[in-house]
Amino acid sequence: MSKEVWVKADWSEPWEERKKFITSALEAGAEAVIVPGEDVEKTRKLGNIETISKSEESDFFLREAS
Repeated sequence: MSKEVWVKADWSEPWEERKKFITSALEAGAEAVIVPGEDVEKTRKLGNIETISKSEESDFFLREAS
């Protein structure tokens, strides 16, 4: 049985702070990260990690429940 780890990094801290967190998560083996739509491309440049956001540019589209 395998597990996937998704990390939530869509908080309001500046990009440089979230970048450190995302990089650590990537190094620890996280498969995906939840980020604001404007950070999808920056996140992809950090390494091989899937992105989750409200942007259609992301690998997984995050939709709010109604």
